[in-house]
Amino acid sequence: MNKQNLIQEIKTAFKGVTLEDGIGLLEGNGLDDWLDGDDLIPLRQQDERENWENISFEDICNYESAYSYIDAKGIHLTFSIRNKYKQLFII
Repeated sequence: MNKQNLIQEIKTAFKGVTLEDGIGLLEGNGLDDWLDGDDLIPLRQQDERENWENISFEDICNYESAYSYIDAKGIHLTFSIRNKYKQLFII
């Protein structure tokens, strides 16, 4: 399998995956910073909820402490496979 086929396979596999009501990177990072209630609302609103491809590789790396707090929906959206193929192929 070549690089482009692998990328297309990944995009196809995760097409339509959304965060829904899950906890994303920014909200998870806020929880790591001991924020709660009203302080989490703006972070939750800023989290990418619709398209995992909009989450930058840099954010995945910069918010690693958030993974202790995000839920299964957040993991599904943010960690997908972007992290692995970004490192492997530098795209």
